[in-house]
Amino acid sequence: MATALLNKRSKPAAATPASLYTVPSGTSTVLSNIICCNQSTETTVKIAVRPLGVSVTADHYIVSGTTINDNDVLEIGRGITLNATDIVEVLSDSGNVSFNLFGEETT
Repeated sequence: MATALLNKRSKPAAATPASLYTVPSGTSTVLSNIICCNQSTETTVKIAVRPLGVSVTADHYIVSGTTINDNDVLEIGRGITLNATDIVEVLSDSGNVSFNLFGEETT
């Protein structure tokens, strides 16, 4: 088995869901943390983990409607495990949040 470090980032437009990361086929991933950096005034964020080909529903959210204060950071560090083709999807109300994901892929 081979492992590789993972570092993905995205700053999606306001109220526009974006795929931050999709686990490659034949790969499993352990996320060490996700950092949400608000670069402006107070806003809310959502983060979901969903299987490929499935629309986000309430049971996919690991963060839902969480407020990040002006120029503040929200860090999620839980050792989240992902299967091949799982998708991490992010959204902010303002479009002023950068999302950074770190972890390790195993093939």
